[in-house]
Amino acid sequence: MTTTARASAIVLFLFFAGVPGASETAVRDVFEQAQSAASPAESIRILEKGLPDSGEWRFLYLMEITRQYGNLDDWSSALTAVNRITPDMISPEHADRYAYLLALARENTGDAGAAEQTYHDRIFGSEAREPLLYLGYLRLSSAGAEKTLARMDAMLPDLRKTDPDSWLLSRYLGGLVAVREGQWAFAADLFSLVLDGPERAPEEYLPWASFYHGWSLYRTGTWEKAYGALSLYLEKFPDHERVWQASTAAAFCAMQTGRDPLRHADRAVSRAPTPRDRAEGLLFKASILLDRGDHAGAATLLLSVADGTATSGLTVFSPRARFMLADAAFSRRDFAEAEKHWLAVYRDFPDDPLAEEALFRAGEQWYLQDRADRAVQLFTRYRQNHPNGKYTDLVLKNGGEALRMQGKTDLAILWWESFATRFPKSRLMPRVLNDLVSAYRDSGDYAAALRMARTYANDYPREAEADRIAGEIETLELLNRGAAPDTAAVAVEYRRLGGAETGEGRSKALVLARIYLADAGRHAEGRRILEEVTATLPRNTAMLSRTDRAVYAGAEMLLGNHLRETGDFSAASRAFLSAGTLFAPIDGERAAEALYGAVDSFLRTDRRGDAEKALETMRSSWPRSVWTQRAARLLGAE
Repeated sequence: MTTTARASAIVLFLFFAGVPGASETAVRDVFEQAQSAASPAESIRILEKGLPDSGEWRFLYLMEITRQYGNLDDWSSALTAVNRITPDMISPEHADRYAYLLALARENTGDAGAAEQTYHDRIFGSEAREPLLYLGYLRLSSAGAEKTLARMDAMLPDLRKTDPDSWLLSRYLGGLVAVREGQWAFAADLFSLVLDGPERAPEEYLPWASFYHGWSLYRTGTWEKAYGALSLYLEKFPDHERVWQASTAAAFCAMQTGRDPLRHADRAVSRAPTPRDRAEGLLFKASILLDRGDHAGAATLLLSVADGTATSGLTVFSPRARFMLADAAFSRRDFAEAEKHWLAVYRDFPDDPLAEEALFRAGEQWYLQDRADRAVQLFTRYRQNHPNGKYTDLVLKNGGEALRMQGKTDLAILWWESFATRFPKSRLMPRVLNDLVSAYRDSGDYAAALRMARTYANDYPREAEADRIAGEIETLELLNRGAAPDTAAVAVEYRRLGGAETGEGRSKALVLARIYLADAGRHAEGRRILEEVTATLPRNTAMLSRTDRAVYAGAEMLLGNHLRETGDFSAASRAFLSAGTLFAPIDGERAAEALYGAVDSFLRTDRRGDAEKALETMRSSWPRSVWTQRAARLLGAE
């Protein structure tokens, strides 16, 4: 018998205590005769025949008729009978049981809402003392298990002693309601009382109580306790209908607690009740194998899900399986294989929610690997097919950078301008503005570069300061007025301020060096200026003022970028590391940018170990920086 059926059946054993006295012996005799009748139908016939002469017993007659119709499972007639009772008939001592019968009849005729309201009105509108009311309400309640049980315990403080079965049932039903409400900690406590209390719970409670005890602990994230509870359930009830779900949860808990999850994952797969559940189990098992580095084993499972061979032809999970195959290939740096699976998702399942992301990821991976040609192809395809896609901002930004890598600066500008128009509030806007400044400057459109630089400085002063846009603006102003990149005016100003011997002069030196380094014919002069700056500053960086530290770091940063651009990656990595060390105490974002340059330079000279050490420093000190994220992508360590 189900829990609900058991709770409902209690009505069949109602005993009406406190029957009002009556002088009419015949009326009482009819009632007693009906109670001892051979069948519910006979009892109803006797009571209906005697009802016109029942007098003050009319209430009890109708209650008994209602009860007997319930015994016949004729709840429509039961509801009709109980509705014949008028408020004036109901004495206080019978109000609880009348409310219970009325609610039960309403529930069993399909009006659960009216039944719940009947329970609620009696429980919270009076001092209800009938346990059946609370048990019925718990089955239906949307008001909260905790509130209802607290009310029950306040009104019936001795129920655990006087009626342990009802008390235990109240904890069980309360736990089920708490599960429905998502009150996982409360549910776990209630099921623990059912399982471990001194009262002996009926056998029918135990499998579900055991499952929900473990499941509730799992949902609270208490992995160790959840694992113990789920393992106990799986041991005691190996054939219960929720074994597959418990096995999946146990596998996850095992992962969180350093245990081997595969045994539970295998059972989840073998006990999956439907092809959908089996597919979910196989995907979960595949993720475990991928975490272990067993790519071949994971691929076998994922392919069986992708083609439906392991799921009775079900292919609804194929996109997800293909996506996981792509991620796995990407993680082992097999980019061609990753692209194959991502594009398969996009081609074969164009309406799947993963399709758009798959196309984006296919292009993004090549962008991260500096494969600008393929990245641009796929990003262009994305723009054509998803003009308002959810990854359009990243496509425009990163696609512009890829075009710039190809030397297609004019096209890069168009992509970035589109970004600036469509996503003016984006968190990526500072980077795009900085890229536009650089691109316009390199294309010789100094007026546009100056406009972008001023916009950057006005709208994002903190980021602009980190990118030394103020110096860029000075340079662009000179260039826009027709000055040559090695502008004599800047050089004169640098010397006027005392050159590298003064703080102001050193700041100006960075502007001048930047101009020189931008001119292929003046690289030596630019490096000479930077050397002048660093030569005047103390070798002991602890002695540097904040301003001089920023200048020193800026000089190393300029040098690093120049060396990287000219192909001297070994020297560039040293300059970037120096810049990172100098920036670290004063500007974390610039320090992270410098170390990104070091990572990139190390990788270009096959010094992956050094790159990984630099990334470790970035993750430790600046885990949220965009440069840390980009460095991780370069290393394939996201």
